[in-house]
Amino acid sequence: MNRLVASAIVLSALALAPAACAPLAGDDAVSSDEALTSKAYDGTCTPGGRICAYFAPTDMPMNAVLAALRGAERSIRIATYNINVREITEVLRERMDRGVKVELLENFSHALEDESDEQSVWRKLGEHPNLTKYKASVLRGGNPQMHNKVIVVDGKRVFFGSANWTYTGLVGNFENVIAIRDTDVVKKFDAELDELRDQAKLTCEQFASPTSACGHGGERFSPEFQHLALEGSFEAAPAGPIDATRPGCAALTKEGLLIAGNQPRMADMAAFRGCFVDASLGEKYAAFVTRLADGEKYVDGTPVKADPPVLEHVTTAGGSSFDAVQFKHRDTQRGPIRVYFSGEDDVEYQMIREMRALQGAPGESFAFFSTNFLTNSRLVREIAKLKDLGVYTRVFFDRGRFEDPNFTSQFYALSKLGFTYGLGSQKVKVEQGEGRTWRISRLDEREDEDSLESNVVSVFDNDLSGKYGANHNKYAVLGTKGADGKYKLTLINGSANWSSGAMQSNDENLVIIQDEHAASIYLREMISQMYVFRYAQREDSRGLQRDMKFVSDRVPCFDALMGRPSDACREPGGAQWRPASSGSLVMAVTGVPAGTDGSRRVWAWVPNADPVAEGGAPGRAFELFSYHTFEGKWVTSIPGAPRTDVAYKFFTSPRDVDPNRDGLGAPGIEWEYGGVGNDRHASLGSRPLLTIRDSNLRWGAP
Repeated sequence: MNRLVASAIVLSALALAPAACAPLAGDDAVSSDEALTSKAYDGTCTPGGRICAYFAPTDMPMNAVLAALRGAERSIRIATYNINVREITEVLRERMDRGVKVELLENFSHALEDESDEQSVWRKLGEHPNLTKYKASVLRGGNPQMHNKVIVVDGKRVFFGSANWTYTGLVGNFENVIAIRDTDVVKKFDAELDELRDQAKLTCEQFASPTSACGHGGERFSPEFQHLALEGSFEAAPAGPIDATRPGCAALTKEGLLIAGNQPRMADMAAFRGCFVDASLGEKYAAFVTRLADGEKYVDGTPVKADPPVLEHVTTAGGSSFDAVQFKHRDTQRGPIRVYFSGEDDVEYQMIREMRALQGAPGESFAFFSTNFLTNSRLVREIAKLKDLGVYTRVFFDRGRFEDPNFTSQFYALSKLGFTYGLGSQKVKVEQGEGRTWRISRLDEREDEDSLESNVVSVFDNDLSGKYGANHNKYAVLGTKGADGKYKLTLINGSANWSSGAMQSNDENLVIIQDEHAASIYLREMISQMYVFRYAQREDSRGLQRDMKFVSDRVPCFDALMGRPSDACREPGGAQWRPASSGSLVMAVTGVPAGTDGSRRVWAWVPNADPVAEGGAPGRAFELFSYHTFEGKWVTSIPGAPRTDVAYKFFTSPRDVDPNRDGLGAPGIEWEYGGVGNDRHASLGSRPLLTIRDSNLRWGAP
């Protein structure tokens, strides 16, 4: 390719010049060569590749997920709250045609919606001899959800985390996908997927017709079960099947059919059957809940029925009373990776246990939380206690949830920790209104370094994909000094939001990983998120410097990930760990002349990127993605070494054209504008962190 043409093909000048860099002591990052030096979207893996992490949008996990699916040889198992990626449909169809068995379990409500969406994965997969698909219901009350985001490939590798298998989850939100190659871990996820499949199969055979459609996705459910599956409880007579006037029966119309561990809410089956106006329907549901309860197991394999959770009536000091689930079974897992599922494995207890482990040396401990929201009162109290004890604490709370009155139940405790939109933003005032309402105000006064220091909770203001853009993560990184003087690091991650519903009502996963390399990878991501959404991308921010130094002094593998190899960070074999340390330039562009129907693809051409093929000419195209909820925005990420100038320019191509394969001379490619010297340019910062220069670039307006 002509270098003159290449140089003309390159993001808009910065609206604000980057802040001056104030390197940390010992920061020995060096300027890069002319070409970007990072491979595209490799994510970051622990030594040997046992654990790999992919963060959206920086690593564009879409690519890692598609690559894993393309590599499947025997089986692909998916359990997900939602799935809508066109490219996933294409790969699954190709794999099924080659004999790979595919199993898809989708949350009941989304599967119902997707039946009428011509572009949905559920509908477009249709029927296939190698496909099994079920609508997965959770019947534990409170609008319960099958909220997992799990893919198991060939029984060898499991992908999970916060991201749904959607464009929002894999591109537009801040999310994480973690992949683990570990026989024991994969077996536990496989066992949970077996339970979900068996429950969905039993549900279909009992309450849907025709039963011949079970496993193919075309069944229709009885009205009373569909209401139960969508709302989490039955309707009362005369509209519904339950006589709520009978003793104990009202709970079935308010609290749900089951409790945690899929045990029946009403243990007395004779009384349970008597709640139904139609006696035959009562018999049917009694047989159903009995079979369901018998098949449920804890993650360690113990039948839940042998040591079940129980309902206990609780009366508070204020005089209010309610039934609460009390877990009796205790975890026996050992080792660096422990896997849990709600509602049976008491994930709330597991999380609290890890947080309380920091209390032994609070002045030397830290707790970083990147969350979508915090509404679980017990978890919030533990976070507040950590801060009060002197644990170095940082918390993210998503902007959309922060401004939604449905997610303010714990603002009394959280407001004492202090809320902020970050350095330079308008200060936030949170006031209690009438009853349990809260009023949020933005003040004229701006947040400076001193005021920011006193605020622990940062509001994560992501608008890359429009008003629905979010921080959808649900992870924490905890560190505490052990008796040997070394830091014990813990990563808590999974699909479970930090809410009460996620702990007991939903079906979720939670994994606790005690691995210094994996935890350090997530620490770098947390610092990267804080750099943008707490410190306004000011490298000279005193708060950023303080956070980085605190972590750097205690976590040698964090230093390695920041491009400062540490002799104290070693691989299992003893060699010094030298992971890739690249940054990412993330952007969103509007006004793109392409729809989200997939007829045309959108790209950013980067002439100074590493070549696609070894030995080839420099240059690489990075694809942008959008969805109808993105408000017309298209999002991508360009990885590269720190202190690199990134040149780029946008173009579209026909659906079947891949410029990295077919070249820029392929027919149908259309550039946003022509001419030489109209290139877009942006620079990555001096450290391997995320950089967002503009989330509202305009097509054709360099």
